[in-house]
Amino acid sequence: MSRARRPRASIVASPVLVGAVTTLVVVVAVFLAYNANNGLPFVPTRQLNVLVSNGANLIKGNEVRSGGFRVGVVADMTPVMLPSGKVGAKVTLKLDRKIGPVPVDSHIVIRPRSALGLKYVELDTGRSKQVFGDGATMPAGQAKVPVELDEVFDMFDAPTRRASQGNLKGFGDALAGRGTDLNQTIAVAPELFDHLRSVMANLSDRRTHLRSFFKELDDTARVVAPVSKVNAHLFTTMADTFGALSRDPQALKVTIAKSPATLRAGTESLRVQRPFLEHTAALSRDLDSAATELRGALPTVDSAVRVGTPVMRRSTALNDNLQGALGALESLVKAPTTAGSLRGLTATVGTLQPQLRFLGPYVTVCNYWNIFWTFAAEHLSAPDDTGSSQR
Repeated sequence: MSRARRPRASIVASPVLVGAVTTLVVVVAVFLAYNANNGLPFVPTRQLNVLVSNGANLIKGNEVRSGGFRVGVVADMTPVMLPSGKVGAKVTLKLDRKIGPVPVDSHIVIRPRSALGLKYVELDTGRSKQVFGDGATMPAGQAKVPVELDEVFDMFDAPTRRASQGNLKGFGDALAGRGTDLNQTIAVAPELFDHLRSVMANLSDRRTHLRSFFKELDDTARVVAPVSKVNAHLFTTMADTFGALSRDPQALKVTIAKSPATLRAGTESLRVQRPFLEHTAALSRDLDSAATELRGALPTVDSAVRVGTPVMRRSTALNDNLQGALGALESLVKAPTTAGSLRGLTATVGTLQPQLRFLGPYVTVCNYWNIFWTFAAEHLSAPDDTGSSQR
């Protein structure tokens, strides 16, 4: 009689062992899923650093694709100073070794993966025999960051949208009811563009300095900006002026007809006036220093004018009063006896001159002369019963 066989224990029959195996499988799956963005474990990789002018919202874990296939992930991104002096980013790529070495003439492009802002790095491998080593850095000139759709949409902020609406409404009003004119414009456009060919050729020539023209326009707009309200008022008044001119077309035609003759006469006149204008310019230069000094003296001059104005007003009455006196003086000068009187006065002065020289020391040193005449005056004017003492 043979010995009966002992039944073997199946792994499925042990619930504890099944649970442990299931838990281990789940833990391994979660670990692999968590580290999938950093590359699968036990997969050999190489590192490549790329300098870019703009990080373009790349994040750690974004894919690196080549030819549509995933060949690596973005391991890290840090801000750095680029050789040009601007701040950019250094993107660290972890690439699978199965794609082989990366040629030094390769390029990368940061592209959007979805409309929600997810990005990926597209690697365009080159054909050079030289390759980047592990941990080498690709220059910024070989990395391209195209303009993204969200950046285009950011350009249309609220003020821009309102201005676009105004432009659309204005263009619509301008084109409304003008279909015939628009058709005529389209009909003559080829001829216009044919004539514009030479104009555009001149504008595109470097000798035209069109770039400097727009730069100067920018400077002009910057200078004119503070007086924009004044210019707006000026254009408004000019519109009124042109409106007044348009109401009398015949007068405008006559003015335009006479303008050539007026310009010729003005040209000839200015040719004659040129010496006078040159002398006026020289006089203005000479008066410049005087005007500068006058600016500091204006308060004093203003005070003198303010004080002298009433005096000048009263001088009119004084001139009227002096008119009679000056007339009498004129009659005296014209009188025939005036010359003889002056000659007699001159002889009298000549006769008195020695006497005055003799009496001068007595008057200036000794006061007898003055005392004598003082008491003589009192003697002649002292009162008594009959009149005065002298009498």
